[in-house]
Amino acid sequence: MDSVARFRGTRLDIRAVPSLGKGEVSALWLSMRDAELILHVHTESELYREQIILHELAHMILGHDLQETGSMAQNSLLPDLPAALIQGALARCRERSRIELAAEVLADLLAKGLSASRGSSGGEPLKFSEVFG
Repeated sequence: MDSVARFRGTRLDIRAVPSLGKGEVSALWLSMRDAELILHVHTESELYREQIILHELAHMILGHDLQETGSMAQNSLLPDLPAALIQGALARCRERSRIELAAEVLADLLAKGLSASRGSSGGEPLKFSEVFG
C-alpha cells in the first residue's frame, strides 16, 4: 500500500462503514486533495475484505479517477462535494463496465501475489495486517 500511496502522491485511508453493503455498493474510493479514501462494507470475512480493498486499489493504480465520466445530474446529487469526486465514485457503480472489469482483473492479480506470500500455513499474507489494518 505504501507504493500505491507514493505512486498517487498522497496518503491512503481505509475504513469500514457499517451502512455500506445494504444496497449494491460494497466499497467506494474517493480521491481527494490530501488523501485517497476507501470506504468499504464491514465484513467478518478477511478474504472478502481483502478483495474489496484490492479492487479499489486497482482503480487507483489504473488511474480511473482521471477518466471523464460526469453528468449534470450526478453533479447535483451532493452539491457540497466537488463534482469530480462524485462522478468518480458513481461511475464505478455500473456493473460490468470496462472500468470495473479492468479493476477486477488487476485486483485478482494482486490477490494472487498476496496469496503467494502467505506461506505454507495458508494464513495471513506477510504483513497484511500492517498494510490493510
